[in-house]
Amino acid sequence: MNRGILETEIDTSVVPCAKIRGATEGLILYKDDGSGCAEIAELEEKLPFMAQSSSTDTTDIINSLNSVKFALTAQKKCTEPVILDFELKDGQTYSGRQIVIAEENSEITVIMNYTSLPFDGGFCAIQTKLWAKPYSKIHLVKVQLLGQKYTHLDGSYAKELLSQIGLSSRTLTFSANCGDKLLEVINRMLECDADGISYHLYLQTQLYVFFYHLSQVLSAKSNKLHSGQQNYYIRMAEEFVEKYYAQNIHVQDIADYVGICRSHLTTLFQDNLQMSPSEYITHFRLTRAHEQLAISNFSIGKIAEICGYQDSLVFSRAFKKMTGMTPTQYRRIRQEEYHLSIEKIRKKK
Repeated sequence: MNRGILETEIDTSVVPCAKIRGATEGLILYKDDGSGCAEIAELEEKLPFMAQSSSTDTTDIINSLNSVKFALTAQKKCTEPVILDFELKDGQTYSGRQIVIAEENSEITVIMNYTSLPFDGGFCAIQTKLWAKPYSKIHLVKVQLLGQKYTHLDGSYAKELLSQIGLSSRTLTFSANCGDKLLEVINRMLECDADGISYHLYLQTQLYVFFYHLSQVLSAKSNKLHSGQQNYYIRMAEEFVEKYYAQNIHVQDIADYVGICRSHLTTLFQDNLQMSPSEYITHFRLTRAHEQLAISNFSIGKIAEICGYQDSLVFSRAFKKMTGMTPTQYRRIRQEEYHLSIEKIRKKK
């Protein structure tokens, strides 16, 4: 992104060293002046299960650094982007927590712009929580223009690492024979008894080890899968399923979109993915269902509809065939596992 685009007049002060530009009608801003903001606390309590809990340990760390907090709520489609400028100084430590919420049928683009002088140094830790309600969209852009000696932790590099080793929204399942090694890394992260920045840096180190073990197994597979003209057709088929899985699609629809006959499409899927196109559609839908059961409070019937099933009973049978448990049982187990892990972390602290 061209830095010049961001150099416009500052509109509103949010918190120390952070300002907002481009605030439009339909946007509500809550900011914490240090005394505690009841509105922000209330918003956090209403966040969906996974959005609220996915990084509770990180929340504790950031709060321990006297973090500043604010929240943006879009109530309609905002035509202009909202720009958050974080203007950091040499030697500064900044810790922040922010929430971006898009109400139903709304849309918002948020640009987070982190800047300092080229040779400045310091520490910046940011936690961002997003909640896109039904039929809404949140576009998040992060522009990192900090000095060479700055340490900036916000998790944005994780997506790039996953992509490099072959994992993305189009690669929803994979097999790896390094489960024991991954579990060892997770246990080390849970058992760490360091404090403050030492604790945070240790977790980041272990996360890189986690990615290393995955890359050893998956990189070769990914390179093999996404090479050649035949796999171009597979990628097109994956894109079609990802876009239309919630609708009543059939294998012939995929073949028509890709531009090859149905039998050839089936052969390509069997040779490269070891499953038929029909099985892939089912697998994709049920994987999405796993995510919805973990992160949302939607009813089973609603999740079935979101994932392309017109009959919730058919959905429940397919889900049980894949996982060995009903959607309700799966949701309960995931929530229990989460609460146990959080309790373990708190005891370690």
